[in-house]
Amino acid sequence: MKPLRFRKIHGALNINIVFLAVFLVSLSSCTPPVISPNLIGQSRLNLPIAELTANPIPYENRLFTFGAQIVEVRLIQEGSEIEGVYIPVDEGGRPIGSKHPNTRIRALFKKEYGLLDPTVYEKGRIVTIAGVFKGLQPDKIDALNYLFPYFHIQEVFLWDRVYQRAPYPWYTDPWYNDPGPFRYGFGYYWWRR
Repeated sequence: MKPLRFRKIHGALNINIVFLAVFLVSLSSCTPPVISPNLIGQSRLNLPIAELTANPIPYENRLFTFGAQIVEVRLIQEGSEIEGVYIPVDEGGRPIGSKHPNTRIRALFKKEYGLLDPTVYEKGRIVTIAGVFKGLQPDKIDALNYLFPYFHIQEVFLWDRVYQRAPYPWYTDPWYNDPGPFRYGFGYYWWRR
């Protein structure tokens, strides 16, 4: 009786161990958020662009998490100022694409937190920002008057550059274009020896 009972418990243990292992592997494959979870929990994800520009007063002093592609980083008296093109983010702060490619934002990173080096935070890089909305700031883009949504940055994350390999200009078959000793045919190889 005891050996039979042990086998049943042992079989159930094996199934539970397999399920536990699968659960732990799937849990460890989840990537953590790039902005601290406390800030993401308190902030509103992405910007309601139409409402911000139409009526900014209800949104002032509210925390938002969003992405931006850097246009320029300037060092000013108060700290570092990022000007960028708005990019929406997912729940973890990762960019998910651009729904509003024509919306520019400005964000101030106060100098008591440090400075953002313009050579590191260069044009074209993507950042995720958790910042407090401070209102609309009128300024110009070249000769055009523009109202920038303006933020004070609480936390910023700089994404790595993404390099894409150029595809081959033509299809190459590894069996047909073999650069080995049989490149010119079997007879040619033996004749050369």
